[in-house]
Amino acid sequence: TISTGNCSVVVQGVIGQSQMDATGVLQGQGLTVQVASTTTCDPSQNGNVTDQSPAAGTQVNLPATVTITVCSSPSPTTTTTTTTTTTTA
Repeated sequence: TISTGNCSVVVQGVIGQSQMDATGVLQGQGLTVQVASTTTCDPSQNGNVTDQSPAAGTQVNLPATVTITVCSSPSPTTTTTTTTTTTTA
């Protein structure tokens, strides 16, 4: 017999990947990607996925949507002080 049920996939883990890479991986699985952003993250993770729902390893029936949370923390402000000394001969 031929099954006429929905196809299912196991969601791959994309936490730590860039938004572009994560979107490509998930769309490659036939999943729809929804992007949320958060500012409560380490600025070094800017542009990277910090969370996903459903979690990696979850089996879902297609069509399905995976929500990825991407870090968009503002860059830390750096203050630079320049001192110029002029001497005349």
